Amino acid sequence: MANPTLEIEPIYSINGSLVPKSQATLPVTDIAILRGLAVFDFWITYPHHRSLNLDHQFNRLRTSATLVGLTFPWTNALLSKEFQQTLEANDTPIEKAIRYVVTGGSGPDSITPAEIPNRILYIEPHQPYPAELYENGAAIITHEFTRYIPGAKST
Repeated sequence: MANPTLEIEPIYSINGSLVPKSQATLPVTDIAILRGLAVFDFWITYPHHRSLNLDHQFNRLRTSATLVGLTFPWTNALLSKEFQQTLEANDTPIEKAIRYVVTGGSGPDSITPAEIPNRILYIEPHQPYPAELYENGAAIITHEFTRYIPGAKST
């Protein structure tokens, strides 16, 4: 099920099922929607769709989920298989931007996270910054900020 060009429509994975971006949905009762409780990890593929050290990415996602109180019942092997299937469904020669999200799922009372949260794997075309920024740099403003839970990449 190769996707010849990501300009047509990316294919996502929701809880292990491949779906076109336009059909990707979550229940409105998901804790990510009701309370903003979700974590993510982000990386890009390199030439020939290589992702370096997937175990590191998945372990970091697991750590983030644990730190905010979400369960993480999946093995790295399952996540890796899901990643490869989704990457193959979005088969193009361009680099990809990968975002794995774990939500709180639909808990029993709209406050408590579900025992098995939802997981979403987004694969989109990587959008590098304009060449002029690499060549000339950019003006920036710095701001000291500490995340609510510094070790967790949360939404």
